[in-house]
Amino acid sequence: MKAARFYGREDIRIEEAAEPSPGPGQVKLRNAFAGICGSDLHFFFYPESLPFSLAEPHPLTGATLPQILGHEFSGTVVETGEGVTDVRIGDRCAVFPLAVSCGKCAACRRGLPFSCPLMGSLGSNVEGGGLSEFTVCDASKVHVLPDGVDLRMGALVEPMAVGWHAVARSG
Repeated sequence: MKAARFYGREDIRIEEAAEPSPGPGQVKLRNAFAGICGSDLHFFFYPESLPFSLAEPHPLTGATLPQILGHEFSGTVVETGEGVTDVRIGDRCAVFPLAVSCGKCAACRRGLPFSCPLMGSLGSNVEGGGLSEFTVCDASKVHVLPDGVDLRMGALVEPMAVGWHAVARSG
């Protein structure tokens, strides 16, 4: 499959990558649309500003460079792994990119896994991302889009949720 793979500062290449297969509890998506986030720009222009090292495997996921970027994305389920019952082939989905967090730090204990210094996210430090033809993720990380919400809008669910959260917290 074609993928945009990040190799380091200002080095993204469109190239062939292995097409993933879903494991138990996972779904395979044919990616449709992906946004470019400020975090993606930090990866590209200032990787040294990231809260983790790109020079070594991620401590929770083992992911290393090159990495497929893109964490704001949508797609259609084309395959399901063993045990998946809530998502079906053909479902159009928005993706919740957080894959792992440590569960032990102050942020995790407060229910804020996105603030975990070791968090792993699709499109950054977990294998796979939205800037590829296909991605595999846990079925629990996809939100089936209602009729009337197209895949283009589905790719905007994650950034909209960030904005919504900021407004809600602002009072």
